[in-house]
Amino acid sequence: MKKILANLFIILGFAVTSTQSIYADEAQTGVNHETTEQSISSGTVTLNVKSALLASKGLDSYKIKVISTTSKKDPRLAVVTLKGTQKSKKLVRQAGNVARGVEGVGEVRNLLKVSKD
Repeated sequence: MKKILANLFIILGFAVTSTQSIYADEAQTGVNHETTEQSISSGTVTLNVKSALLASKGLDSYKIKVISTTSKKDPRLAVVTLKGTQKSKKLVRQAGNVARGVEGVGEVRNLLKVSKD
């Protein structure tokens, strides 16, 4: 039960961070998300991707930063960027595949690197 609560708090923390990232992205790039609904959608996608990564066996999901932005091609979909490290190329590919499988994801930019330790 404690582990479930701990994971829930971590996921909620990522949701808050994701929402902050969306608005920070707007301030830095000048890209304005057209509606609140689209911004919330990106935040929801971030939360769902992070949850899927946490549930995926073998991944060190705590080392993966997930950033979602609204797709310019299709505003109903999100572009998800994965940053961080994993222990192997196989795990890097696995993380990308997990993200691609999440509803609402239109594109995945997998910038994960293999850690040297």
